[in-house]
Formats: sequence, C-alpha cells, structure tokens
Amino acid sequence: APESIVFGIGFTLSGILFILLAYEMAICNSLKLSRHGSTALHIWSNNLGMLVGMFTGASLIMISWTPMHTQLITHIALALQIFYGGMLWASLATISRSKIDSKKQFKNIPINVLRWALIAISFTSLQLSGAAIANNSLNLAAAFEWILFFSQIGVLATFQTIFDSNQSSEEE
Repeated sequence: APESIVFGIGFTLSGILFILLAYEMAICNSLKLSRHGSTALHIWSNNLGMLVGMFTGASLIMISWTPMHTQLITHIALALQIFYGGMLWASLATISRSKIDSKKQFKNIPINVLRWALIAISFTSLQLSGAAIANNSLNLAAAFEWILFFSQIGVLATFQTIFDSNQSSEEE
C-alpha cells in the first residue's frame, strides 16, 4: 500500500538522522568534556549514549519495514526498544552534559532539571499508555503516546545548544 511505503521511507530517514544525531552529539560532547574536567561517569555516559542512540535509530529503521498487521510481536518489541531506547539515550546525554550545562537555564528553569522532568514525563506516559491498553482504553493510550512523543521532542530541543554556533567555547 502507498501509505506503508511513505511510512517506511519517513521512519527510515528518521532512523538514519537519529543515528547521525547520536554520533554527532557524542563527538561534540567529547570535545567539550575534555575541556570541563569531566569525570569518568560523564565520558562513559557520553560513549554509551552514542551506542544507545545508534541502536535506537537502527530500531526505528527496522520498525519502518515491520508491518504491525503481519508481525505484531516484532513490531511491539521494536516500538518498546525505540521508546525505552530514546529515554535511555536522553538520560545518558543528560548525565554526560550535566557539568557542561550546569549553569544553563530555560525560562529560569535549570536545563538539567527541565531535561529530567521531561524524561520522567516520557517514562510515566509510556507506563500509563500500557495500562490504558490493558484496560482497553485505546483513545487514552493514544493520548499518553502523544504526551510521550512531545516530551521526548522537548528533551531533544534542550540539546540544541550543543550545535549553537553563536556560543563561544567559553560559554560551553
């Protein structure tokens, strides 16, 4: 069907972009981590975050060609890998940048606090989505999945400062 081809191409491109983003973020972070006297935890979480991000991106590519109506269990397993992988990647990226971003704020909210709050909302909404599905409330489950999606996009948006060319290295 044409819509599945569009879905497949869109998710494949999204997966490729996620892999590239995870790689590029880790490289940018590693350069900054070396200048900020970061600990082994920061470096370890940066490197592991890159691998988790790349694995999540690969899962996104795979799910795009795994039809739910013919391969339901595989599709669900990949979806969970993507959801939990995205949260784990965001958590590891937050840990790796915790010292670098310790003074950054968004609307007077420390950026690290904002990231952790959005990750917590993502995690909670995924759990509530599963509970809603178990109780046959598919509309409610869909609402929780949208909350999950937008909170993850919010976390992603907080990392834009990594690539902001207007900032000098002293500000980082």
